[in-house]
Amino acid sequence: MEVGRLEMLLAGGTKAVWNFSGRAACSCLELIRKAIVPETLPASLPVAAEVSVADASRTPGFPPGWRRGELIRLSREVSARQLPGNAVEILLHGTGSDALLPLLPRIVWYGFLPKLLRRELIVAHGALLAMGERGVVVCGPSGAGKSTCARRIPPPWRALCDDAVLISNVGGAYFAQPLPTWSRFVSGELHPVRIGETVRLSGIYRLCHSDRERVNGLPPAEQVQILYRQFYDLNHMWRAGRRNSFWRSLNEAAVDFAFGAVRKVPVGELECSLTGEFWKELEVLS
Repeated sequence: MEVGRLEMLLAGGTKAVWNFSGRAACSCLELIRKAIVPETLPASLPVAAEVSVADASRTPGFPPGWRRGELIRLSREVSARQLPGNAVEILLHGTGSDALLPLLPRIVWYGFLPKLLRRELIVAHGALLAMGERGVVVCGPSGAGKSTCARRIPPPWRALCDDAVLISNVGGAYFAQPLPTWSRFVSGELHPVRIGETVRLSGIYRLCHSDRERVNGLPPAEQVQILYRQFYDLNHMWRAGRRNSFWRSLNEAAVDFAFGAVRKVPVGELECSLTGEFWKELEVLS
């Protein structure tokens, strides 16, 4: 049987580990490695989450031995459950490449579940723009201009990603690291992301189209809503059902994380034009 392994460095000096077994699972690993710059991590690094990904025939109901309270997702293509401790199990039921491709982000993101449920991180829909050791998340719905902003920033700014960001709370300090833009598999413009590149988070800004460049402050309730919304935009990756107990727990954890984050990280609105130097507004704040 084919086997493979993927390790990812997380903020705070821990790692998430994925173990793949079976032809379809290892095909997913091969595709994931096209989206992620590989890392060589010390064996002694603490494991924050461990995921097993395996091939399995689809059964009419729950996979044998599974319980409803463990369920993350159950579909024709994939089943996933949360196990005690820091473990997640994923069973792949589809073996064709067309069936596997949409599962790639789920396989990676499920590795963050244990820390997410402990209010230690969140996956957000946004672009991560960095200067030196610090970074800002520019967020908004699809089409808001995140990718355009990422393309336009000049050196010494760096665009670490333009679609999804991992935001972590490490002892009350907040850090961000990039995640792949999975949709680029379809477009054929995939560029590997160095997920282990972590920066101190110095701001989260919702994009607003304008004819000028300016950062506006927002009331606390709206700040929480902005960060939570960036998680909710990606919620289809998590839900097994609209009202299942897993989703409710995850939703509560995301809200709690957002309340804590806005107390430490500035959250506002970035007015941005197509030609202005919006990054200068961010430099003043950073």
